[in-house]
Amino acid sequence: MIELTPIDQDDPAFVSLIQRIVNGAAKELGMRVVFLVHIDNWFDYKWLGWWSRKGEELRVPVG
Repeated sequence: MIELTPIDQDDPAFVSLIQRIVNGAAKELGMRVVFLVHIDNWFDYKWLGWWSRKGEELRVPVG
């Protein structure tokens, strides 16, 4: 089971919800490896082009 711990400005209720979703999805899909990325206040137009495909590198938008 993946345990997520809220830090600084994180909403504990939201982190708890995400933890349940991630653990449920990982169990249902039989995933052995899961990568989570913590984004700190960076959701703007740069994320419109974000994408990643299974088996490829994670691609994160650049300024």
